[in-house]
Amino acid sequence: MNSRPVLNIRYFLLAAIGLWSLATGLSFWGVTWQSRNSIRQMAINQAVLSFEKDLVYRRWAAMHGGVYVPLTKETPANPYLQHIPERDVTTPSGRKLTLMNPAYMTRQVFEIGRDDYGFKGHITSLQPLRPENIPDPWETSVLQRFQQQQVNEITSVEELQGQPHLRYMR
Repeated sequence: MNSRPVLNIRYFLLAAIGLWSLATGLSFWGVTWQSRNSIRQMAINQAVLSFEKDLVYRRWAAMHGGVYVPLTKETPANPYLQHIPERDVTTPSGRKLTLMNPAYMTRQVFEIGRDDYGFKGHITSLQPLRPENIPDPWETSVLQRFQQQQVNEITSVEELQGQPHLRYMR
């Protein structure tokens, strides 16, 4: 009795299972890679759109020289606008208003976005006026690259508080 055909069938079967497993694994890897890329690209698109929206309302406020808002505990008079004679005004009915510049407005909008939706954003600079605007190490690196005119936009995924976060700066 010849055992050779049985061995050939076993090798063929093992090879087929191996090739099927390899093809399945490569397919799974490809779908996973494509999904991750799609999710990353959607997050980048969302970050860009959010940035551009913020820029539009900031330009609108700048175009009007800021906006007057009610003076409240949440919105005290901006100490950085002390030099403006009409920073604080009172309406004929006695309502107290304070001038809110575009940066102050943007900061408050970012706070609402963070508290209500978990979005994080802030204004920063290598020479910030407010101590709260001091850049973190990643931001410092990006701002320095901007200064050297190497790039005008950076996107990366960084770990913040143990979780991956997309960071976008322009």
